[in-house]
Order: sequence, then C-alpha cells, then structure tokens
Amino acid sequence: MNIIITYTFKIEIMYKCHIQCMAALIIDHQMEIPLPEQPVLKQLPNEGLYQ
Repeated sequence: MNIIITYTFKIEIMYKCHIQCMAALIIDHQMEIPLPEQPVLKQLPNEGLYQ
C-alpha cells in the first residue's frame, strides 16, 4: 500500500513540475497570455538552477 501511494505521489509531483515547465515556456514564447502564476513561474527556473 505504501509503495502505491509513494509511486502516485511521485507521478503527481513530476506531472506538476512538467506543467510548470511547459507553462514557463509558453509564457516565454507568448507573453500576451495572461496567467496569474506568471511571476512565480518566471522565478522558479532561475532560483532552482543558480542558487
């Protein structure tokens, strides 16, 4: 039971991270799309890679 829960949890995290990365790419290429999460998404890659 624990293995299944952990597995689905990891999949959910990977899915959310993938969605955030895709959203960041879309924002970079199409700035006219208004998203409330835009500032957070723009900050995530830099903070994760360069801190």
